[in-house]
Amino acid sequence: MFISKNDDLIIKIELGGLLAEDLVVKVENKSLRIKGVRHDSEMSDSRQILVRDVPAGPFECVMEIPVGFDLSASNSAYLKGMLRTTVPPKARPSGTPWSPHRN
Repeated sequence: MFISKNDDLIIKIELGGLLAEDLVVKVENKSLRIKGVRHDSEMSDSRQILVRDVPAGPFECVMEIPVGFDLSASNSAYLKGMLRTTVPPKARPSGTPWSPHRN
């Protein structure tokens, strides 16, 4: 999570091996909720798993968005295993310095 040069909050999450249809991104209150399911049919057919570096099955991640960003105007894109969510700053009166902690 970082603030870009144009003051957007950028959240990038690596989700290799997921299909877009196995991923749900929701805005809830002041949080971004990411849910998904990683399928690994090849591993489920195995007789014995020796090492599993990439977990399979359902997962969920909730990230609280800092004050000063407009989560209702956010947008997400999933490309090549990377989920990228952009959250713009809330509108502020002209001439007012920007601060991520301002309401």
